[in-house]
Amino acid sequence: MKISLGMTVKDSITGLVGVVMGRTTYLTGCAHVGICPNKLKTDGSLMDWQWIDERRCIVIKKKIITYEEVTEKIEKGGPEQDAPMM
Repeated sequence: MKISLGMTVKDSITGLVGVVMGRTTYLTGCAHVGICPNKLKTDGSLMDWQWIDERRCIVIKKKIITYEEVTEKIEKGGPEQDAPMM
């Protein structure tokens, strides 16, 4: 399954869960996705994206997170506790 931007995925090796924010495809055919983890650092800031091979991803939520949804959550003071972080 091709991973789409905005899906929530889990890395099958590290267990990292987050929203797919970027995707790259290399000339060799390898595809990597940039995942923004759904956890915050201890200081409340966002964690750095992690780039992993697409084949390691397990789709948790097929629903695509849109820019409008992210903006709305930020305007309300941040995302809910159980929602994917952006």
